[in-house]
Amino acid sequence: MKKIKRILAVVTMAGAVLTSSLSSASASPLSFKDVNDRYRPAVSYLWEEGIIYGILPEYFGTNQHVKRVDGAVVIARSIKINTPHDAKTAFTDLPKRAIPTVAALQKAGIVNGKTSTKFDPEAVLTRGEIALILSKAYNLPATTRESPFTDVPKRYKDAVNRLVESGAVMGKNATQFGTHERLTRGELALIIYRLNGTK
Repeated sequence: MKKIKRILAVVTMAGAVLTSSLSSASASPLSFKDVNDRYRPAVSYLWEEGIIYGILPEYFGTNQHVKRVDGAVVIARSIKINTPHDAKTAFTDLPKRAIPTVAALQKAGIVNGKTSTKFDPEAVLTRGEIALILSKAYNLPATTRESPFTDVPKRYKDAVNRLVESGAVMGKNATQFGTHERLTRGELALIIYRLNGTK
């Protein structure tokens, strides 16, 4: 009798754990406590499309910064690039899960490493860097518009102009783009949401 009770207790605990896991996995973006009205349409769209999820069942991580490896995964999903599981890359510092994604983006000329063998996956993306990546990922058209921003180095100028002209992003103010400021998950969600034609 005692043995049966122990078995039932184990089964009950296992069921509780499974139910909790399923609940976390299926959490709605509307339940995120850190997503305000500005970000909610973008976060909901990206979540429903399977492009990006929360960091916890109740938190999207709106103000958290975006690492290079995570940004690569999100962008690959957003443009639906083919990522063969057997893809190879010369980068030796990538987590296994990201190798096919980064390899595909590199082959398409969308991302580069910090060196020929280092991608630096844990480094945080800046607004200037995401402009470079997204202008290539979405093949944004060139523009002749004169940029009002005084903080955009030559390296980023064309990409920033293209991204701003697309309507996907704005400057921090009339004269500052915030080129070297670190990109947040909320900002990335808004930009991709707009680039995907849902602005």
